[in-house]
Amino acid sequence: MGAQDGWADQFTCLELQLQVDDRPSVAVPELDGMTYTFNPAATGVDERSPLWGLPQGRFKSLTDGLGNLLTFSSRYAAYVSLIDFHSINDVFTKPMPFGNGIQNLKNVGQKVVHPASFMKAEVKFGTEVKSGSTYQNGEVTLELKGVGLVDGAPCAIVTYDAGTGTLRMVTVDLAGQESITNGISQYKGDIFIDLATRWIRKATLDEYGTMEISTEGSPSKVELTARHIQSHMDVQG
Repeated sequence: MGAQDGWADQFTCLELQLQVDDRPSVAVPELDGMTYTFNPAATGVDERSPLWGLPQGRFKSLTDGLGNLLTFSSRYAAYVSLIDFHSINDVFTKPMPFGNGIQNLKNVGQKVVHPASFMKAEVKFGTEVKSGSTYQNGEVTLELKGVGLVDGAPCAIVTYDAGTGTLRMVTVDLAGQESITNGISQYKGDIFIDLATRWIRKATLDEYGTMEISTEGSPSKVELTARHIQSHMDVQG
């Protein structure tokens, strides 16, 4: 639901589905209809004030549509998908009070470097992710690609690219075994912004990374990772 002056934006997750590798996608019923108030000032450093107001408690015991408990990696992927949505919806597409933001894109083909470049954030997720876990963007750019249609509505097409980011994550499993993940990743995608309302009609994200995972008593292993997200927005209010 869109906010008016003096009011925060309220968001409702209508539906979220996950697909791992070539397996069929699964629904996550616990997130259907989840409503929360987006708070751009909530950094997530204080556990009583989760990052951007997104309640982490809803992600502790997620199941698929058949009632099977999801793994930590799937639960974390669901959470990060919504965090990434807000990065696109509430960071990349909002005018910036300083530096080059989307407000500086005037001509097709023009590209700007966004102030989110090289920003470093602490990663928190329940009790599984421990202190010292961080993610840092690379150089973030926005480019005005042109105009297209989504559901019959003319939209500006803006491509974002977060450059090569770095991840360090310290996790602990149910047996108390600690693992450290170090890696790099790059995510980018397209944003379709309704020219009449300036709301996002559609957004995509593609991320590719290389991660080295170290666990005490075991040899390190290297994993290649990929994520693909597509979101559609229903605006009310």
